[in-house]
Amino acid sequence: MNPAEQEVTMNDVNPILPIISVLKLEMQSMAQSMSKISKANSQVLAEEWLTKEQVLTILQVCPRTLEYFKSSGKLPYSKIGRTVRFKTSDVEHLLIANYDPKAVVKNK
Repeated sequence: MNPAEQEVTMNDVNPILPIISVLKLEMQSMAQSMSKISKANSQVLAEEWLTKEQVLTILQVCPRTLEYFKSSGKLPYSKIGRTVRFKTSDVEHLLIANYDPKAVVKNK
């Protein structure tokens, strides 16, 4: 390559360098944002989610009572399509919130 051709090639590349630098910074910023989102999602997914049947067994209540807990906001839930799931921690919070240490347990 002669010096004239080399100069033309360098001039063609130079206007692109600032654009590449900006794109590189934007991609790094997007990677950081995606990392934060991923960490937040992994915390949600790390917790065990229970089915309606599992919650009924744990709480030992009838289906209508569970529906009341859902509709009144006492027990948060997630619904995707027809599938309803409950966080284990929310079920535990419901039990703790209604715990009565003064209750007397009768032995049979």
